[in-house]
Amino acid sequence: GASSWHRQHRTQPPILPAIPLGSLRGGALHAAIPAPVAEAFRSTGVQKILELSCIALLGASVRDKLDPGAMTKMLLQTLVPAAIMSSLASLQLSLELGTVALAGLLLLALQILAGTIAANVIIKVPPELGVAQGGPTGAKRRQGIRRTAAVQLGTMAPATSVFSFTREFAGPLFVGFAALADMPSKAYMLIFLPAVAKLRGDEVGRREAADLASGVKEEESVVQGTTRRAVALAKSMRDPFNAAIVIGLLLAARQTPTSNLGFFGKAVAQLAGAQTPILFLIIGLKFKLTGAAPALCASLLLMRHGIVAFGTAAFLKLCLPILTSPSSTASAIAARSSARLAAVLSSQAAASIVAFGQLSKTQDASPKLGYNLDLAFQIVSLSFPLTIVLNTATALGGDAYVNGLPLVGLGLCALSQVVYRVNKGQIDEL
Repeated sequence: GASSWHRQHRTQPPILPAIPLGSLRGGALHAAIPAPVAEAFRSTGVQKILELSCIALLGASVRDKLDPGAMTKMLLQTLVPAAIMSSLASLQLSLELGTVALAGLLLLALQILAGTIAANVIIKVPPELGVAQGGPTGAKRRQGIRRTAAVQLGTMAPATSVFSFTREFAGPLFVGFAALADMPSKAYMLIFLPAVAKLRGDEVGRREAADLASGVKEEESVVQGTTRRAVALAKSMRDPFNAAIVIGLLLAARQTPTSNLGFFGKAVAQLAGAQTPILFLIIGLKFKLTGAAPALCASLLLMRHGIVAFGTAAFLKLCLPILTSPSSTASAIAARSSARLAAVLSSQAAASIVAFGQLSKTQDASPKLGYNLDLAFQIVSLSFPLTIVLNTATALGGDAYVNGLPLVGLGLCALSQVVYRVNKGQIDEL
């Protein structure tokens, strides 16, 4: 009867067609997605974009509840110094790797040149505005916007925007090379950028800074020099940036990474690791996709990346063969391909939040230097997602993308002009 029928079907369930475990993740929708699209979706680059986008969206959702100024100060005073200390302490110098550092110096020069060209091409200062005008369309304000863009665009942050791609697609060995190539950029941002920002600042601000420096020198001629310098050094060490640089360099000299410092090293690692998520939380709090500033930043960054692409293509053609083995073995060919990919990934690094911190510190010390810190942060904010998109395309395209780098550069420069011309009215009103 019914009970025997029930026992039969309980002990012998109906046979269903086998379903691949992967398809259970998305059900019928997953099965309908073509394999290449699904593979691209699961790639490191796309997943990184989605991960950071979620954090930025969280920041946007609490925009009326958190103070972005306080969050930015917390980032610059705690998390960025921890990242500086950790990265400096991990450096290992060797004469054999000097050529890699030289390549990094060339990349730094290329970034600075590209930033300057992009700023001068996109941000125009018509003479009819009048140098004395300081209003929204005044020459002084536009000169400040242009110098801010030039300085901020000339910096890069491969550790936070590139190394994960390098590790995944070029190999762990090339992360070390990329870190070494980043040394000249670190030295520029941490040591030379404040002086560069003063030299490129407004003439009134430069005179004010020079008068302040001369006043200090006159005071030092009266006060005993040794005591005065000791007080100044102790005061400068209270600044988290300076303390992080000094401690990081001392640890590097002793070949002691922060990972060897027990609980203190773990605390530094936790703070340094929080830099990127907190940065994107702040991006969500502050960044707006509408208005003239995002369009200006997009046009500037596209132009900068386009120029850098041309320079990187020349480097791959003329310089990289000198730095890699000319052997025709399969392993040597694979190593050259990975080296080319790693070089392209590093060249597409985002603008540096550390540089923004240095620029902010310099502007706060001499407010008349004429830098627009809001624009500098907007550039950093937009540069991270743009770098991730470019590096995802690089990783997916592989040799085809690397070999076609001149065309990529041409396309980016053309797109920069399109963005500028579509938004020209708003951008020119800044």
